Amino acid sequence: MSETVEKSRLLSEYGCKKPTLKKLLKKIPMLMRLVTGLRKVKTKIKTGISKTVKPKREKLFFDVHICDHCNLNCKSCTNFCPLAEKKFVDSDILERDFKRLSELTNRRCDVSLIGGEPLLHPGLIKILDITGKYFDCGAQLVTNGILLAEQPDEFWQSCRKNAVKLVVSVYPIKIDEDKIIAQARKHGVELEALDRTGALSWYKHTWDLSGGRNVEKAYRKCPWGNVCIYLEDGKLDPCGFPLLTKHFNKYFDKSEYGFAEPSEDDYVDIFKVNSIDEILEKLANPIPYCRYCTLNFSYSGWERSGRGIEEWVKK
Repeated sequence: MSETVEKSRLLSEYGCKKPTLKKLLKKIPMLMRLVTGLRKVKTKIKTGISKTVKPKREKLFFDVHICDHCNLNCKSCTNFCPLAEKKFVDSDILERDFKRLSELTNRRCDVSLIGGEPLLHPGLIKILDITGKYFDCGAQLVTNGILLAEQPDEFWQSCRKNAVKLVVSVYPIKIDEDKIIAQARKHGVELEALDRTGALSWYKHTWDLSGGRNVEKAYRKCPWGNVCIYLEDGKLDPCGFPLLTKHFNKYFDKSEYGFAEPSEDDYVDIFKVNSIDEILEKLANPIPYCRYCTLNFSYSGWERSGRGIEEWVKK
């Protein structure tokens, strides 16, 4: 390519119709080389983005539902908890998965025990002990706090023994805060409040059940992808959505609406990988299920769910 053609292309690419910059390109060859170099850098960045849409995590952090149902049932819950049937995680399956992830991460893995409402699980203390058995790093239990004040000493002692921090999501409901704080202090358990009372804390997100969204674009803008990593029955996915839509499908099985079953490309099977790096690389990239995500949010005050399909789907 001749130097004249190259100059013309550069000027066109960077919108350089200004006579001043044209003169500079003619008079200063170094500037032309600089612009060419910048273009190469831009191309390299684009290539990198296409290979990994989100930055790869340095360490695995994941959520696991102790149970999918809840005693609060928030409107438009993105985990479909108001629609979920009463079911508790199997502690044997959970231990199997924790053992595998412990091996892959050399016990360096952060765990968030969530729900639904995890305090509904009758075998929660055993689950806390399993968590402490396999992981050395941070573990937390996220609860709405409704049942927290009435937990027995054995629960608090298990939290302390297994270094599990309690995170209370603050909803506009009444709970016995003084008793909860007193129990945490008495047993030396770390307690944190997650304030969900702000105007932007309550939102409705609707999905496009036609599945026609741009997968890469949706994932790049997604606030949950590679952030709310979710574990269920040996599967890890970048968010809980693919593995939780079964609640929507079952509850609305008589309607015309429904999500497809997740494919093997929508999650990582932790028993089919050889390293944690394989997992982290996969989680940094979009999955086919991103085709449902609109990223359309509307904000309003907190309400209990009426379990109407319009809470999740824009008709």
